[in-house]
Amino acid sequence: MKTSLLHAAASVFLLVCLCWIATLGSWEILRGEFLGVAYDSLASHLLRGSAEVDQGAIQFERYELDGKVFMYFGPFPALVRILLNFMAPGHYGAWSRVSTVAAVFLSAITFGRMVNSALTINQSITSQSKKWLTIAAPLILGLGTPLAFLLSAGNIYHEAMAWGICGTLLSLRSTLDLAINPKRRVQSMRVFSIGFAVSLLSRLTTAIPALLLMPFVLVRYIRLELPKDHSRLSIPRKLIVPCGTILISSLFQLWYNYDRFGSVLVFRDLSKYFFSKTHLGPDFYASRLPDAVIHYFGVSSRHFLDRAPFIGMVTSIYQRPELFVLPWREQTISLSLSAPWLLIAGSVGTLYALIRPCQSLSRIALLATLVQALLVMSYFFISQRYAAELVPFFVVGLCVFASQCRLNRLWFSALVAASALSVFVTLTSAIRFHMLFDPPTPAALRQPFESLFFPDIAAALVDSRATSITDLIPLADPSATIPAYPNRDVFDRPLRLLTYSALKGLGMRASSRVSYEVPPDTIEFRGIAMLSERSAACNEITLTFEGHNEDGTLIFQQRISSNTPDPIPLSASIVAVRRLTISLRQDIQSPLCDAANLYAARFIRKR
Repeated sequence: MKTSLLHAAASVFLLVCLCWIATLGSWEILRGEFLGVAYDSLASHLLRGSAEVDQGAIQFERYELDGKVFMYFGPFPALVRILLNFMAPGHYGAWSRVSTVAAVFLSAITFGRMVNSALTINQSITSQSKKWLTIAAPLILGLGTPLAFLLSAGNIYHEAMAWGICGTLLSLRSTLDLAINPKRRVQSMRVFSIGFAVSLLSRLTTAIPALLLMPFVLVRYIRLELPKDHSRLSIPRKLIVPCGTILISSLFQLWYNYDRFGSVLVFRDLSKYFFSKTHLGPDFYASRLPDAVIHYFGVSSRHFLDRAPFIGMVTSIYQRPELFVLPWREQTISLSLSAPWLLIAGSVGTLYALIRPCQSLSRIALLATLVQALLVMSYFFISQRYAAELVPFFVVGLCVFASQCRLNRLWFSALVAASALSVFVTLTSAIRFHMLFDPPTPAALRQPFESLFFPDIAAALVDSRATSITDLIPLADPSATIPAYPNRDVFDRPLRLLTYSALKGLGMRASSRVSYEVPPDTIEFRGIAMLSERSAACNEITLTFEGHNEDGTLIFQQRISSNTPDPIPLSASIVAVRRLTISLRQDIQSPLCDAANLYAARFIRKR
C-alpha cells in the first residue's frame, strides 16, 4: 500500500477513535458539553461587537462588571462557533464535541508532521522505520496523552485548552521547520502566525512559547531570505500575511480585554470571580512546584488498583495546602504512567539538546515551552487538564530525539511498549474517571466496563436476597440530633453512583445516626460506602461508617478517605442482631467536608 494511503487510513482511524472518546462510545457527536453553549452565546455577541455572554449560558463561570456578564475563557472557540453556526444554524449549542475533536485531531496531525520533519535529517534510521514512525505518531499523541482526557469531556474548560495546545503545536512545527527545512520558510512563517493567533485567543499560557519564539523566528526568516533575494523590499511584502495575522489577533485580544475589564492589559480579574484567592499568594508561585512535580510526574501505590484497569487517577494531596484552592481538589494521573513514551523520548531529546550539537531554534523552543510548563505547574490549582499543557515541552524534546537518536531494536521495542502502555492507561483511567465522577455515563460505555472495573458494585445493586433499609421505617431515636436522608444525599439530591441514578440508600453527615429493626432470617448487612462529591474534593479528610447492635457493640466499621474516594463495599454478619444503628463519624470536624453516602444499604436473608 502506498504511503499516502497508509497515512489517510491512519488519519481516518484516528478520527474515528477521537469521536468515540469524545462521545464516550455513544457516537452522539452533535451534542453540547458542560457550559459549551457559552461559546455560542459569545459568538452571537461578538457579531454585535460585544464580548458579553448570556448569564444562563455561562452560569457560575462568569465575571460581572457594570451589570454585564463575561467569561474568562479565550474567545477562539467562539470564533469557531461563528463558522459552524453559519454552516448549520440548527445545531446552536451542540458543537462542543465537534470543536474539541477538531482541535485534538489537528494537534495530532501537526505532531505527525513535526516527527516527519525531524526524521528527515536522521541518517541512522531506515526509510521503512521512518514511514511507520510518522504514521504512528499522530495516533499515539491523540490516544496516549492528556489530550485524550480533554477530549473525553469537551466542556468549556477543555475545549479552550485543546485549541490553545493546537495553536502551540502549530507554532512549534513552524519553528522547527525553519530550523530543518529552510525551503518551506514562507509557509512556515504563515503557519507560525496562525498558531500564535489560535493559542493567544484560546488560552494565554499556551501562547507563551510562540510569544517568546517570535523574535528568533523572524530573525531566522530574514537571514534565510536575504541571500536569496537582492531586493530587500521583497521581505516586508512576504511578511505582510504572517505579521498581519499576528497583529490582528493581538488587537482582537486587547479589545476583548478592554470590553470585559476596561483595560487592554488585564486578561482576567479574579476579584470579580465567584471565589476569592487572596490567601493563596500570586497566581504563579514557585513554592507550588514541588507539589506539582509529585502529581504530574510522581508514581505512588495509590495509582495501582487490585483489579482492572489496575492503574487509575488519584485525588491530589497537597503537601502545602495553604498555597492551593481549598477545599476543592481534582483527580490526576502521573505522566510517567499515562504518557511514558513522550516522557522518555522527550527527556532524552532534551538531554541531547544540552550535550550534543543542535539547532539553536530547537534549544530556544525547548526553553520557551519550559517556561510555559513551569508556569502551569506553579499555578494555584492542580488538575489533569493542566497536564496537557506540559505536552509541548516534551514534544520539542521528542523532535530533537527523533532527529538525532540511533533507534536500534532495543529502543524501538521500548518505545512500542511505552506507547501501548500510554494508550491503555490514558483511555482506561479516563473511562474509570467518568464512571466514578461524571454520571450518567452512556450505556455504550457502561455495559462493557462496569462489571470489569466495579464488579462488587454491579453485583450489589441487583442483589435478589436483599431488603433495602430505606423500605423499612426507622426506629424512634430521641438522641439522634442530625437525621439521615433516605434515598437522598445531604444536599437533598437523588443518590447516584457510577452510571446508576435514583438509588436506594442513606445520605449522612458526621454525627448522623439512624436505627432499624432487623428483619427475621437476616444473616448479613451490606452496603457501599462513598464520600459525597464535595467531601471527596476536600484535603485529606476521613469519615467512618459504624454499625452497632442493640447493646452498643460495634458490628462493623468502614473508613473512607478523600485520598481514596472510590466506592467501598462493606459487609457484616448480623446473625441474632435485633436492632442495627448506623452512624457516621468524623475525627477532625470540618462542616463543609462531613458528608457521605451509604448506597444499597440492605439486609441479606437466608437462602
